[in-house]
Amino acid sequence: MIDFPSTLTAIGDNAFNHSASGLKFAFTSIKEGLLTIGDFAFYDGAPACDPASIISIPSTVTSIGIAGFASSTCVEFYTAAPASCWNADPAATPIAANGLIYVKTSELAGYGGIGATYNTMTVTDWTSYPAEMP
Repeated sequence: MIDFPSTLTAIGDNAFNHSASGLKFAFTSIKEGLLTIGDFAFYDGAPACDPASIISIPSTVTSIGIAGFASSTCVEFYTAAPASCWNADPAATPIAANGLIYVKTSELAGYGGIGATYNTMTVTDWTSYPAEMP
């Protein structure tokens, strides 16, 4: 597992693209302060997620690059970041999970509202924000 430090402000383009190492990412450890996730940062099999894995996108993220999480097998995303941080048409860079994306209530409209499909995921309300993820 990788524990991203609190001083991390960017995950660069292709940082873990085509990761063959079988890394498991501790996404719950991505701290507030991260600003950008680059193009193809976790594309094509990375992160290698357990079926019940969660990706948390902090509220400080202002940019998620093209295909930043495309082909991810994680099933739940939690985000307090606005939909505008995604730098491409969600349909053009799908996440393979077909799972759920929990969105901070104040950001729901940008994701199409509860029950909408965003980036192949069903949008639901992160009602416990800013509490820890379940």
